[in-house]
Amino acid sequence: MQGGLGTARDVAQATDALSLTDGSRKIASAELRAVLAAHTDYLGVWTGWEPNAFDGQDSSYRNKTGHDATGRFIPYWYRDGSTISLAPLTDYTVEGTGDYYLVPKNTKAEKIIEPYTYAVGGKDVLMTAANSGDVAHTITGVADVASSTADIAGTTQQAATNLSKLAADLTALVGTFRY
Repeated sequence: MQGGLGTARDVAQATDALSLTDGSRKIASAELRAVLAAHTDYLGVWTGWEPNAFDGQDSSYRNKTGHDATGRFIPYWYRDGSTISLAPLTDYTVEGTGDYYLVPKNTKAEKIIEPYTYAVGGKDVLMTAANSGDVAHTITGVADVASSTADIAGTTQQAATNLSKLAADLTALVGTFRY
C-alpha cells in the first residue's frame, strides 16, 4: 500500500504528459495495463477524464473498447481471476456509486471514499479508494490504484484493524493531474 501513492502519481503524470503531447489513448491505456501487471497486489488501475479533456476526440471513441457511449477516456484495467481485463468506468456521474470519481472532481481536495461496491469482472467487490485534488485548480481527470477490501483484510477481525490503518495509508492509492 505504501507504494500506491507513488504509483498513482506516476500514472497521473504519465497520462497527463501523453495528453499534453498529443499522445494516444492506446498508449495511455497500455501504460495503465502495464502498471497493473507489474503490481500483483492491485485490483485495478484507472483514469477518468472530463469530456474531451484528454485529446478532444471523445466523439471518435463512442462505444469503443474501454469507452462508454460518451466516448470519454475512462479506461479501467482490473484483475478478473488470472486475467487482466479492460472496461470503461461505470456510474462515474452518479452521486454515491460514482463518488470514487465525483469526490475529487467536485471537491478538488483529498478525500477517503467510504468502502463501496463496484462490479469487477461481473462480480460485486467491496473496495475503497482515496482521491486527492487541489482547490485552486481545475481537475481534468483522476487516476486511481484500487484494492479490494477482501485483499486488504482476509478476515472480519483483521478488517477493523486494517481499515483503520488504511485510513492513514489510503492517500497512497490515488493521484490527480493537470489541476
